[in-house]
Amino acid sequence: LTEWYRRKMLPPHMLQEIADEQAERERLSSARKFDRTKGDWYFGNVSIPNLKDMKPARVTRLIHNNPFDSVPAVFIIYNATKTPVYIGMSTNFKTSLEVLQKRRPSQTQWIRYYTIPNYEDKQLTIGTLTPIREAWKEMLGIEPDGNAIEAERTKWENDPPS
Repeated sequence: LTEWYRRKMLPPHMLQEIADEQAERERLSSARKFDRTKGDWYFGNVSIPNLKDMKPARVTRLIHNNPFDSVPAVFIIYNATKTPVYIGMSTNFKTSLEVLQKRRPSQTQWIRYYTIPNYEDKQLTIGTLTPIREAWKEMLGIEPDGNAIEAERTKWENDPPS
Protein backbone atom coordinates (compact mmCIF):
# COMPACT_ATOMS: atom_id res chain seq x y z
CA LEU A 1 0.00 0.00 0.00
CA THR A 2 2.81 2.42 0.83
CA GLU A 3 4.56 1.86 -2.51
CA TRP A 4 1.30 2.30 -4.41
CA TYR A 5 0.50 5.47 -2.47
CA ARG A 6 3.93 6.89 -3.13
CA ARG A 7 3.71 6.20 -6.88
CA LYS A 8 0.21 7.69 -7.13
CA MET A 9 0.53 10.68 -4.81
CA LEU A 10 4.10 11.95 -5.13
CA PRO A 11 4.95 14.26 -8.02
CA PRO A 12 7.43 12.89 -10.59
CA HIS A 13 10.28 15.17 -9.51
CA MET A 14 10.06 13.83 -5.93
CA LEU A 15 10.01 10.25 -7.19
CA GLN A 16 13.16 11.03 -9.18
CA GLU A 17 14.84 12.51 -6.07
CA ILE A 18 14.04 9.36 -4.11
CA ALA A 19 15.42 7.18 -6.91
CA ASP A 20 18.60 9.31 -7.06
CA GLU A 21 19.11 9.06 -3.29
CA GLN A 22 18.68 5.28 -3.43
CA ALA A 23 21.17 5.01 -6.30
CA GLU A 24 23.69 7.13 -4.35
CA ARG A 25 23.29 4.92 -1.25
CA GLU A 26 23.88 1.81 -3.35
CA ARG A 27 26.92 3.41 -5.02
CA LEU A 28 28.42 4.31 -1.62
CA SER A 29 27.73 0.88 -0.17
CA SER A 30 29.58 -0.79 -3.05
CA ALA A 31 32.54 1.64 -2.85
CA ARG A 32 34.63 -0.40 -0.45
CA LYS A 33 38.37 0.18 -0.31
CA PHE A 34 41.35 -0.78 1.80
CA ASP A 35 43.82 1.87 2.95
CA ARG A 36 47.09 -0.03 3.47
CA THR A 37 48.78 2.89 5.21
CA LYS A 38 46.22 2.85 8.04
CA GLY A 39 45.11 -0.77 7.94
CA ASP A 40 41.51 0.46 7.97
CA TRP A 41 38.62 -0.66 5.86
CA TYR A 42 35.98 1.71 4.60
CA PHE A 43 32.45 0.96 3.50
CA GLY A 44 31.00 4.13 2.04
CA ASN A 45 31.68 6.65 4.76
CA VAL A 46 31.81 4.11 7.64
CA SER A 47 35.27 3.35 9.00
CA ILE A 48 35.59 -0.35 9.79
CA PRO A 49 37.63 -1.47 12.82
CA ASN A 50 40.38 -3.89 11.84
CA LEU A 51 40.14 -7.37 13.34
CA LYS A 52 43.93 -7.61 13.68
CA ASP A 53 43.79 -4.88 16.33
CA MET A 54 41.11 -6.59 18.42
CA LYS A 55 41.89 -9.33 20.93
CA PRO A 56 39.28 -12.03 21.54
CA ALA A 57 37.63 -12.02 24.97
CA ARG A 58 36.14 -14.93 26.89
CA VAL A 59 32.36 -14.88 26.50
CA THR A 60 31.64 -16.05 30.05
CA ARG A 61 33.80 -13.29 31.52
CA LEU A 62 32.17 -10.69 29.29
CA ILE A 63 28.64 -11.79 30.22
CA HIS A 64 29.37 -11.47 33.95
CA ASN A 65 31.15 -8.11 33.62
CA ASN A 66 29.10 -6.73 30.74
CA PRO A 67 28.52 -2.98 30.99
CA PHE A 68 26.85 -2.91 27.56
CA ASP A 69 23.17 -2.66 28.42
CA SER A 70 21.13 -1.72 25.32
CA VAL A 71 24.24 -0.92 23.28
CA PRO A 72 24.34 -1.79 19.55
CA ALA A 73 27.27 -3.96 18.49
CA VAL A 74 28.64 -6.20 15.78
CA PHE A 75 30.46 -9.32 16.94
CA ILE A 76 32.23 -12.52 15.90
CA ILE A 77 31.72 -15.64 18.00
CA TYR A 78 34.56 -18.18 18.14
CA ASN A 79 34.58 -21.77 19.40
CA ALA A 80 37.15 -23.20 21.84
CA THR A 81 39.80 -23.50 19.09
CA LYS A 82 39.23 -19.84 18.18
CA THR A 83 37.67 -20.71 14.83
CA PRO A 84 35.01 -18.16 13.83
CA VAL A 85 31.57 -19.77 13.94
CA TYR A 86 29.14 -16.82 13.67
CA ILE A 87 29.16 -13.12 12.81
CA GLY A 88 26.22 -11.18 14.16
CA MET A 89 24.96 -7.76 15.03
CA SER A 90 22.49 -6.54 17.58
CA THR A 91 20.88 -3.37 18.84
CA ASN A 92 21.08 -4.83 22.37
CA PHE A 93 24.48 -6.47 22.72
CA LYS A 94 24.11 -7.68 26.32
CA THR A 95 20.82 -9.51 25.74
CA SER A 96 21.96 -11.01 22.44
CA LEU A 97 25.17 -12.31 23.95
CA GLU A 98 23.29 -13.96 26.83
CA VAL A 99 20.80 -15.58 24.43
CA LEU A 100 23.53 -16.86 22.08
CA GLN A 101 25.44 -18.30 25.04
CA LYS A 102 22.31 -20.22 26.07
CA ARG A 103 21.51 -21.37 22.51
CA ARG A 104 24.97 -22.65 21.59
CA PRO A 105 27.09 -22.88 24.79
CA SER A 106 29.70 -25.26 23.33
CA GLN A 107 30.27 -22.99 20.32
CA THR A 108 30.22 -19.67 22.18
CA GLN A 109 33.63 -19.48 23.85
CA TRP A 110 35.42 -16.38 22.52
CA ILE A 111 34.21 -13.10 21.03
CA ARG A 112 35.48 -10.03 19.24
CA TYR A 113 33.06 -7.14 19.26
CA TYR A 114 32.69 -3.49 18.36
CA THR A 115 30.05 -1.24 19.91
CA ILE A 116 28.62 1.93 18.39
CA PRO A 117 26.59 4.80 19.85
CA ASN A 118 22.90 4.17 20.41
CA TYR A 119 21.30 6.34 17.70
CA GLU A 120 17.67 7.35 18.02
CA ASP A 121 17.13 6.40 14.38
CA LYS A 122 17.20 2.57 14.20
CA GLN A 123 17.84 2.72 10.44
CA LEU A 124 21.06 4.64 11.12
CA THR A 125 22.09 2.05 13.70
CA ILE A 126 21.47 -0.88 11.33
CA GLY A 127 23.07 1.10 8.49
CA THR A 128 26.24 1.43 10.57
CA LEU A 129 26.36 -2.16 11.87
CA THR A 130 25.71 -3.91 8.54
CA PRO A 131 28.79 -2.61 6.67
CA ILE A 132 31.00 -3.55 9.62
CA ARG A 133 29.62 -7.09 9.64
CA GLU A 134 30.06 -7.47 5.87
CA ALA A 135 33.61 -6.07 5.96
CA TRP A 136 34.56 -8.43 8.78
CA LYS A 137 33.39 -11.36 6.63
CA GLU A 138 35.78 -10.14 3.94
CA MET A 139 38.62 -9.67 6.43
CA LEU A 140 38.19 -13.26 7.64
CA GLY A 141 38.30 -14.51 4.06
CA ILE A 142 35.58 -17.04 4.84
CA GLU A 143 31.98 -16.90 5.91
CA PRO A 144 31.59 -18.78 9.21
CA ASP A 145 29.34 -21.85 9.14
CA GLY A 146 26.85 -20.09 11.41
CA ASN A 147 26.22 -17.59 8.62
CA ALA A 148 26.89 -19.67 5.48
CA ILE A 149 24.93 -22.85 6.26
CA GLU A 150 21.18 -22.33 6.57
CA ALA A 151 20.67 -25.02 9.24
CA GLU A 152 23.47 -23.54 11.37
CA ARG A 153 22.18 -19.98 10.94
CA THR A 154 18.76 -21.14 12.12
CA LYS A 155 20.34 -22.61 15.26
CA TRP A 156 22.12 -19.32 15.99
CA GLU A 157 19.24 -16.99 15.20
CA ASN A 158 15.99 -18.84 15.86
CA ASP A 159 16.45 -21.71 18.28
CA PRO A 160 14.92 -21.09 21.70
CA PRO A 161 17.52 -20.71 24.46
CA SER A 162 17.93 -23.90 26.48
